[in-house]
Amino acid sequence: MAGPDRQATDRQATDRQATGRRPAERRPDPAPYRTNDYAPVIVGIAAWAIAVIVLLVMHHDMAKRGQGWWLWVAIVGFALGFWGLTLVAINHRAAAWRANRAAKPSVDG
Repeated sequence: MAGPDRQATDRQATDRQATGRRPAERRPDPAPYRTNDYAPVIVGIAAWAIAVIVLLVMHHDMAKRGQGWWLWVAIVGFALGFWGLTLVAINHRAAAWRANRAAKPSVDG
């Protein structure tokens, strides 16, 4: 019967075979990849704006069929896009604040 020590040794041997290195020789994590978080939010807002315009044109016919509520879905999507844009801005400000705070030397130490 294989105990926990035997399983750990087997796992280490498998790791060594797969990577050619011992687990203790782990490389450091790469730096985070910088992305433009604003771009997908702005594209989403534009898509909802187009949907609002199209649905405004078609609203009279859609309302006759009981589908007039689609316009309100598009309006809410458009508005939530601006809420998302605000959240991205808050996240960027918080990240900049954390980076600035980490770069400053501690006064207490």
